[in-house]
Amino acid sequence: MSDDKVQRIVKALGDAMQSPDLQKRIQQFAMTPAYAPAADLVRFQAESLKRWEEPIKASGFTVD
Repeated sequence: MSDDKVQRIVKALGDAMQSPDLQKRIQQFAMTPAYAPAADLVRFQAESLKRWEEPIKASGFTVD
C-alpha cells in the first residue's frame, strides 16, 4: 500500500476517534476510546516483546 494511502487512513482514524459520537459508542462496551499513531504501536509492540521474551523462554512455553 502506498505511503499516501496509509497516511490518509491514519488521518481518517485519528479524526474518527475524536468524534464524541464514536467515543460514546466505544464507552458503551466498557472500553476507553484511545488512538495512537502506527509508529507508537510499533514501538509498544517491540517493547512488549523485549519485556516478555525472557520470562516466556524461562517458562519453557512452546507453540505446538
